[in-house]
Amino acid sequence: KVRVPSAKQQVARQQQTVHRDSFTTEMIQMGLLFGVFGFLLGSLDGFYRTTVHIQRDDLAHQLALNREFRVELEKTVGELQVQNTRLEALERGKRRSTQFLVHDLKGNLGCIIGFADLLLERAQQRRDWEETDSLDRIVRQGRSMMTAVRDLLDIAKLENTDQIDARPVRVSGLFADACEYLSIAAATDSLTVGEHHRDAPDVLADRTLVSR
Repeated sequence: KVRVPSAKQQVARQQQTVHRDSFTTEMIQMGLLFGVFGFLLGSLDGFYRTTVHIQRDDLAHQLALNREFRVELEKTVGELQVQNTRLEALERGKRRSTQFLVHDLKGNLGCIIGFADLLLERAQQRRDWEETDSLDRIVRQGRSMMTAVRDLLDIAKLENTDQIDARPVRVSGLFADACEYLSIAAATDSLTVGEHHRDAPDVLADRTLVSR
């Protein structure tokens, strides 16, 4: 009798044949390749995760430092505001003191200029030209001081502004004025502006402030 295998047995034999035929050397190589590739991916993923954790820790540390710096900055700003308030109070006090000083100096200078004018008139009547010259210097210097005293508040304002009346000024003229107004009669001849300085170029300046 010839035994004909059943359909189930035929299918099982075909599967065994397929399994034997499909298991080859190439499959081993592919398996190794996939294993190495998976190992590399796992290593890269681990390195990436480690890097992310480190960066996260660094960021958290920086945020903590920023909070500390912000607290210190707020503290410093508060201290500066207190100091600024004190400075403003001192500045107001200085301005009041300056006003009182200006008032007193104006009164004293007014008396000096008045008596000097009276003596100057008497010297002119006596034609005492040496005394007249000396008294004339006193009067001019007194009036110059009076102008300076009146401008004290304006000079104080210059600390808070850069606006001045700057115009071309002859340098040799400034020196000549200094020699004329700031010297006594006995030393007038010894204070002069050298000839080689008379051609000095003009400068932009406030003549009144520079002279003062």
